[in-house]
Amino acid sequence: MPLLAICLSALSGSFVSAFLPAVNAELLLLGLAAAAPPSWLLGVVALTTVGQMSGKTMLYLAGRGVIMVPAGRAGTWLERAKARVDRHQRLGGTILFTSALSGVPPFYLTSITAGLARFDFRGFLVFGTLGRFLRFAAVALVPLVIRAVL
Repeated sequence: MPLLAICLSALSGSFVSAFLPAVNAELLLLGLAAAAPPSWLLGVVALTTVGQMSGKTMLYLAGRGVIMVPAGRAGTWLERAKARVDRHQRLGGTILFTSALSGVPPFYLTSITAGLARFDFRGFLVFGTLGRFLRFAAVALVPLVIRAVL
């Protein structure tokens, strides 16, 4: 698979997966990591992280109210979530990092909640990016381990 195709797939696929849970960034990355030479893996992981965090930033901004969410079900959910977050303490960097790394709580919801809680944007980017990068690096190593075992 050509380098350009792998890079564009990693970036665009992970961006879309930030919004649509049916598009799984980890499965996409597994396929790309299996198709790419080992020397490309760090770049593929970095691009997957950039794509995913670009999408999660949009969710963060929606939580902040910077990006308007259409009225209806999503808008109603955001208003209820904002009311709950306003009654509780701020989201911590540890929770954000843990969510980005493990997916518990779901990073989709944590990204929106971080915006609702007015969590520092730079902190969101640092903790989220670090957690996502480590998660994706672990996933990208799976094909290498399988090749080494077989």
